[in-house]
Amino acid sequence: MKENLINGYEVGKLLANLHKISKDLNKPFDAPEVLLEYNKRFGGIKEEITIYIIHPIYFPPECCSYADGELIILPDFH
Repeated sequence: MKENLINGYEVGKLLANLHKISKDLNKPFDAPEVLLEYNKRFGGIKEEITIYIIHPIYFPPECCSYADGELIILPDFH
């Protein structure tokens, strides 16, 4: 069984870069534009970090379902 290990240094660097981008863009930390800009600048994020760090920030539980470990974005009917 393979364990998904997350490097604390990588997480810290990711969060610091997201914070800097949010300031550069003058957007809230959890704004989708911040994540899109991160992907432009750095070319993406490892899957393990995406699942455990990015999903809870940018895809909160009130907007998504995490049933069976799968991310399902719920439609916005407002």
